[in-house]
Amino acid sequence: MKRRQALGVMAGAAAAPAIITRAQAADTLDPVKDMALILRKLSHAKDEKVHFWWMMGTRSGLVDSAYTPLWDMHVGTIFSVRDIDADSYEVTSLGLNWYTDLTTGKFLETFRNPYTGKDLKVPYAPPKPSKRIYDKSGLKVPPFERPGVTMKRTGATGPAWIEGNDVWVRGDTSVRGEPTTQGGKIFQVNDMSTFFGATKDVANPKVTSAPAGQAFSDLNTWPDWLEMGDKPGNYYSRCFGRKVDSIAAMPKPWREITEAKFPAIAKDPAGALKG
Repeated sequence: MKRRQALGVMAGAAAAPAIITRAQAADTLDPVKDMALILRKLSHAKDEKVHFWWMMGTRSGLVDSAYTPLWDMHVGTIFSVRDIDADSYEVTSLGLNWYTDLTTGKFLETFRNPYTGKDLKVPYAPPKPSKRIYDKSGLKVPPFERPGVTMKRTGATGPAWIEGNDVWVRGDTSVRGEPTTQGGKIFQVNDMSTFFGATKDVANPKVTSAPAGQAFSDLNTWPDWLEMGDKPGNYYSRCFGRKVDSIAAMPKPWREITEAKFPAIAKDPAGALKG
């Protein structure tokens, strides 16, 4: 299974207008009653502007409980939000995720697998806008299938915590594929995000996109392209990131690679979201 775009970094938010009105009028937040509002304003936005998420971190292999760093990750997502009705909204996003050498910092086109010694071509998914719909319950997961595999996607919203002037909330997703034919392999993707920001920004109705950061980890089965065969172990990453409002505010490594590989997207990210 090819790695999904954006690492699942923007999934799990939900909108609840009645909750939003109460929380903003009171200028206070309740981590239970206002969880939908907290997650939406931290992970997404309540306007239709173009926003960006970046994450940086390290991808590692995990075998026999020991991890081996593989490469550095530079993850970027361009997104916008559109209200559908009083209870739901749509997020359009486009991800561009790049890998660089741990030592030199150079863009990785080939990679020597330290477990097998094989030199492999690194696959990068072509950037393509995708859409997700959220309602009061969270992400609405449409049914999807792959030949010979039973697919299941789940999402978990919360809990949220408020401590002093700060607020945190979880937004996790997972995808599991179980083979229906003999000899097939199970694959699993677990994306675990914690978004954080200031309570005053989430509660303030004039702030439509609360300044936010993110701590992210995932724990997955090996991707096919690493050619790990039957070797036991997992594919693991640990990242940190922030939401910003312009491509100029994205980290330099991600921006330079994006400008070189997809100059049209770097020049007109809003146009790229429209496909």
